[in-house]
Amino acid sequence: MRTLDVAQWAEEKGSFMLEHFLRLTSEDWHHADTKIYIPWRQRNRELRINPLETRRGREGAANAADLQFIIEHLEEWFAVIGITERFEESMALFSFALTGKLMPQRTAGSVHTHNQNTSTSSLDFSVLRRINEAVKLDIELYRAALSLFERQLDSLRLRDLSRI
Repeated sequence: MRTLDVAQWAEEKGSFMLEHFLRLTSEDWHHADTKIYIPWRQRNRELRINPLETRRGREGAANAADLQFIIEHLEEWFAVIGITERFEESMALFSFALTGKLMPQRTAGSVHTHNQNTSTSSLDFSVLRRINEAVKLDIELYRAALSLFERQLDSLRLRDLSRI
């Protein structure tokens, strides 16, 4: 097993989050050597290849055209966008989308989230620059999702739900 630092991982994986939105074909799920479908969990853990990696090997890494296509469809595909660092507001959106009512404040505030200490403040500037370059399409995807989140939140606020 290789050990990569965070910059090397970002450079190897690229815009990994964007690639989760790209279409997988049935061949991406098949065992590479035999072309026979073997259920994912039954494959050898040490040898199985993630379908995203298979798709990337077949079609190449996600690109700007893929990003544009995904951004154009976000609102159509997702009734609600949640933003981790804006958890309570996200819960309000989810609650309203699912029930037509706001989740009580005490409920949204009582859910504990795990802080994975993802601060970038300890990273050297050159390392951070490498990471940002490697995941630039993911950063653009995040900005588009955040913009949609803000529009959805504004729409909810316009319903005179002043608690949000």
